[in-house]
Amino acid sequence: MTVMLLGVGGTIFTAVVLAAGSFKLMVAAGLPRHGLLRTSLALGSVLSCTDSVAALQLLHKDKERVPLLYSLLFGEGVVNDATAIVLLGAITNLPNGSDEEDNLNPGALGRLALRFSRLFALSTALGLGVGLMSAIIVRWFLRRPGGTGVGPRAAHTTAPCRAQPHNSPFRPNPDMEVLAVALLGLLAYFLAEALELSAVLSVFFCGIAMSHYTWHNLVPAAKMITRHGFHVISAGCEVVLLVAAGLDVWATSAWW
Repeated sequence: MTVMLLGVGGTIFTAVVLAAGSFKLMVAAGLPRHGLLRTSLALGSVLSCTDSVAALQLLHKDKERVPLLYSLLFGEGVVNDATAIVLLGAITNLPNGSDEEDNLNPGALGRLALRFSRLFALSTALGLGVGLMSAIIVRWFLRRPGGTGVGPRAAHTTAPCRAQPHNSPFRPNPDMEVLAVALLGLLAYFLAEALELSAVLSVFFCGIAMSHYTWHNLVPAAKMITRHGFHVISAGCEVVLLVAAGLDVWATSAWW
């Protein structure tokens, strides 16, 4: 609840303040009023997107001592980015108004709030739905009788499992479980993109649902692969992104 309050409420408040200030400055500068509402709202939504990477890096070594603060910063950063993206998408989809209608009037703000609520709710529902579907698939379709780590209680036990014959069709299959987790996470992303929703928000809530439900139904081998494998992929993507951003100074043609 705290993460949602800070990530959603704080982002919307910051975007409104920045949009109102930029609107007043543009009007004072004598810019044409046609499209000014859209421009100011888009500018406010973009500038409301903060970067919490530096703060997370400072707390990375001490996250075991302050886990609540680290979790709040991480969750707020993700929700903040997703909320800013949803806001920007809602603003860009607003119809163009005439000079008289292109003002900060209740009708324009109402349409924007309605579109934002729709995008936010549908993106959240899509992510949670795919995450819960992954738990059902892993538990009832990939989970085999006699497998290891069934349910939340078995996730914390260290007792060895009963060995299954090599030709038994009921052996646990960690490869398929890892593949299901990865593909269903991608499914949440691509479905959100296809439906013109927020892919970041859908993946975020899909990951929350997977961590609460799907994770406890994975066998120990699949848990280890997903934990360390996705961390390796994430670190590799960050390195590639940082190298590409650094090369942009010398090779601007690579981006065009």
